[in-house]
Amino acid sequence: MNAEKLINFFRGKISEIDDLKNLSLNDAKFKKWHATILATCRRMDGDYASRFDEISYIPAAWTLDGDNSELFMYSYNDGLLNAKALLEAFVEELEIWGYSNGSEDIVATEKSSSTNTQQPVVNFNISQNQTQSQSVSNPINLSMYNEEVQEKLKELAKEIRKPNNSGKIAPIVRWLADKSIDALITLLPTVIKFE
Repeated sequence: MNAEKLINFFRGKISEIDDLKNLSLNDAKFKKWHATILATCRRMDGDYASRFDEISYIPAAWTLDGDNSELFMYSYNDGLLNAKALLEAFVEELEIWGYSNGSEDIVATEKSSSTNTQQPVVNFNISQNQTQSQSVSNPINLSMYNEEVQEKLKELAKEIRKPNNSGKIAPIVRWLADKSIDALITLLPTVIKFE
């Protein structure tokens, strides 16, 4: 997503807050609203997800006896106000600074010509040695894998670019071999060149 799409997304979510005020944490409409924002923030580089996930919608303490419904409603609405303020801050940040995920050469979007939709991909650009100027490039469509595998592939893409990184790469490759052998098989032709 580019900055303009993210700004429109967050503004749309801000406009939905008034409809959520008389609901609760257990309401499906709130859950969908919260999950969509959190999923989007997790796909953005930086601390967007952790900042949004820090918002609490429940009281810090309550009594086991008696009616706590007013306290819970107050905390829920206070959480919505905090979420609104944070989403407005996200919009301002994006308007001022724009959006670049910081690894544009590693993570990109791939346009599908048949459906004209965008799919996230990890593009592994690997040089076989320090003096070789030619590199091998193999885009991997991330949407084919669950979030955990996607994060491991992104982590691997970042580590491959660093010198003296075999200590960090080996555990990631072992994890992929255990959890998503198909992602590892897709990756291997990029990493290993047979001559």
